[in-house]
Amino acid sequence: MHNKSSKHPYLLVNTPFTNDKEETEEMWELGLLVNHSNPELPLDYTYRCINEVVGISKYDSLEAATQAYRYGVALIEEYPYEEAVSFKIELGRRGILCEMVPVE
Repeated sequence: MHNKSSKHPYLLVNTPFTNDKEETEEMWELGLLVNHSNPELPLDYTYRCINEVVGISKYDSLEAATQAYRYGVALIEEYPYEEAVSFKIELGRRGILCEMVPVE
């Protein structure tokens, strides 16, 4: 696959839709999900992946991961649709479950 941007090396040129909504110019919330019924990935691995893939600070990555481990879900950040899809796909490749919802 080809990189779309040097700012975010994990952005993919061709990204599939992740739900029934069509692509828009709206911002989308990217949320981290932690399923307590399955063995969890280590917290340090999760926050480092978020930091590497999404590019938010280590502190913000750790805060999001900690909140998700505590409550089952946490907002990572808001992004344009294509970026959110790309981040979701790359984090999924690393075993990290995310979900996207449109910002209202």
